[in-house]
Amino acid sequence: RRARHKQRRAAEARANVTVTDLEEVQDLLKMNIENNEHLVSGSIQAKVLKWGEDVTDFLPAPDFILMADCIYYEELLQRHFDLQKVPLDEHDEEYRSEDIHIFIMQKKKMNISS
Repeated sequence: RRARHKQRRAAEARANVTVTDLEEVQDLLKMNIENNEHLVSGSIQAKVLKWGEDVTDFLPAPDFILMADCIYYEELLQRHFDLQKVPLDEHDEEYRSEDIHIFIMQKKKMNISS
């Protein structure tokens, strides 16, 4: 719910928003877009994305990426991203749960030595 709320907020702020999921979820994404289009002043579209597949359809690269329900192995991300866990007491009071883990991720800068 929180991710959907943030996607809607981004679209309300005239941002160009792309929501992604697997093929079998596209109808639901499109229905959610249609049901909320009166709130959107930016643009919003749904696309299929399976992690690990080609992302050339998403160029130029987005300014921000908001992910939900897609990180199962935190240690796999640590190679490419600096992860900062958001403490539970900083989560939204209504949706706070010990089962929810929120991270701020920043891509690591590559050190290229000559």
